[in-house]
Amino acid sequence: MGSWQDYLKEFYEPLEVLKEDGEKKITLIYDRQGRQLCVLKQQPLAVLDVYKALKNVKSRHLPRLYRVFQAEGKCIVLEEHIAGCSLSQMLEGGSKLSEEKIEDIFRQLCICLLSLHEQGIIHRDIKPSNLLLSNDGILKLIDFGIARTVKEEKGTDTVCFGTRGYAPPEQYGFGQTDERSDIYSMGTTMGMFLPQSEKLRQLVAWSTKFAPQDRPGSVGELLRVLQGEKAPRLSLANRAWHSLEKIAWPFLSGERPDIKVLEELLLEKLLTFRPALPEARDGYGFSPESFAMEPLPRCPEDDRYTFPDEGEARRAGLEAFERHTYSRRGECIHEALRLYRCRRLRNYCVYEAARENYYHRVERQVEGRIREITAWGRKTGLISGEVPAGLGDFSCVPSFRKAGEQKSHLWNLEHIEDMAYMEPVYDLLDKWSGAVPPLLGYARYIKVLSRQVIIAKNEKGELAEKGEDYEPVRVDLYAFRTDEAARQLQSDVLYALSEAVDRSEELRRDIHGAIREAYGELLRSKLEKKAGEIREYYRILLGH
Repeated sequence: MGSWQDYLKEFYEPLEVLKEDGEKKITLIYDRQGRQLCVLKQQPLAVLDVYKALKNVKSRHLPRLYRVFQAEGKCIVLEEHIAGCSLSQMLEGGSKLSEEKIEDIFRQLCICLLSLHEQGIIHRDIKPSNLLLSNDGILKLIDFGIARTVKEEKGTDTVCFGTRGYAPPEQYGFGQTDERSDIYSMGTTMGMFLPQSEKLRQLVAWSTKFAPQDRPGSVGELLRVLQGEKAPRLSLANRAWHSLEKIAWPFLSGERPDIKVLEELLLEKLLTFRPALPEARDGYGFSPESFAMEPLPRCPEDDRYTFPDEGEARRAGLEAFERHTYSRRGECIHEALRLYRCRRLRNYCVYEAARENYYHRVERQVEGRIREITAWGRKTGLISGEVPAGLGDFSCVPSFRKAGEQKSHLWNLEHIEDMAYMEPVYDLLDKWSGAVPPLLGYARYIKVLSRQVIIAKNEKGELAEKGEDYEPVRVDLYAFRTDEAARQLQSDVLYALSEAVDRSEELRRDIHGAIREAYGELLRSKLEKKAGEIREYYRILLGH
């Protein structure tokens, strides 16, 4: 067994072989340290350069690559597992997508291909089965098994690959594949959803022209059309490989600056920017003993009745415990879940010094992208001096709900639906109680206290009336206290939650996705506002 296999055996557990075909093998594995599913791919060595180039592509529309290396004459890839549904599954299931959804998928795929083509990567196998819609609605492009990097000096591809029905003519030896080849496959794929709007049907027809020169010259052109207006065709030589930062061709050719080029930049650099999640920090495991929770409500003093019989006192105590404490166990589970979420969120986003702080790093990334847009403006000659103060600044740090609370801004976020996780905690509590109904299991924790009191009895042994002769008699009366039962129930809730979390991959994923759910929404709104400021500034320069 090779050393790379020893490494995988130590840290990963194979679960299922998803696909095996010749030199290719794809396996679903479990990362024991990261506690997450991953995909292990063994592929021909020919795609090693492609995967190395992919590591430089930053796009939320691609699976995250954890490791890429060469071993035993193969390319070994360890990448993110995408939970979702492929477009082919949707087609086979007869799903009817709305025009808005088809257009959204089209747009997301264009943005994905922009990132790839900037790095000179041609996918060459775009088809419904290689496109996944993740559970949070993000389109993901997978399977780079026949992708290649561009070789401009060649006239045709060395080997003909692709899926019949989706691959363009040049992929079968009619010429060299380039960006327009992916556009053809994208158009064919979108045509499978039978769009009805005139705009989408024209885009599909335009993208699937037989001759590459009759198709859109770049996915940027398609994006401009999706935004409502047809863009002029690129006329520079080698047009397929001009990234957004270099797309100043209208000005180089003497044409008037086009606001749609700016819109494309804003879309790619700001409006679709999604930062990577911060890495988890160690040392924040689940420890029920460390949770400082408000105690469960106990029976009020006036409910601690006294009874001459110990059994009667215990029965009354159980009734009071059910009324005041046991009926509130749902609130206790809810509070424990909130505290656990907060602990895990603080694990991810600790408010540290500005240089190390996650939020501040995101801000610097956005400001770098704004500088790229400004550099484009200088290339065009629109900007000759300094930009307005504040235009290049960006701030997006969540604020505390209450001053002086925990250092993590996300401590107070309430975003996870609790009910999906309360049921397994209830089940464990009932199981541990060992009684039917489970409430009776807590009867053993209810303390019954006895005390002696002096009462006045007459000659008949009855309570003496006022004025009667009486004799003082000492008797035992019993009172109940539910404090210990309440503490035990709260402790059981925490341990049940701990066990439920360990069993639930879904709960861990939801907690780990908190930033995407909460901070991500705040970031999107701030990016849209900043894009609006930049758009207005350039409109003034262009005289619009």
